[in-house]
Amino acid sequence: MKVTDCIAVFSLDKVGSIPVDTHVWQIACRDLDPSLKTAKSITPTMYNRVGNLLRDMFGHHAGGRTKSFSRQSCRHLRPW
Repeated sequence: MKVTDCIAVFSLDKVGSIPVDTHVWQIACRDLDPSLKTAKSITPTMYNRVGNLLRDMFGHHAGGRTKSFSRQSCRHLRPW
């Protein structure tokens, strides 16, 4: 699912698709629904739940927002 959503957002400009990676998952657990932390893995149900939470918050363009989430959460890894 994630690969398909990545292709949709980054190559096809389908900003309604939300690729839920580790960084998006951590942000969702921290800021949107702390009860997600109890999940042992990102199942398809949890993947869809995070996507729906982000769509509820950011609307139809939520996938475009996740691009900046990943960049901001990895800022400490960049040497510049």
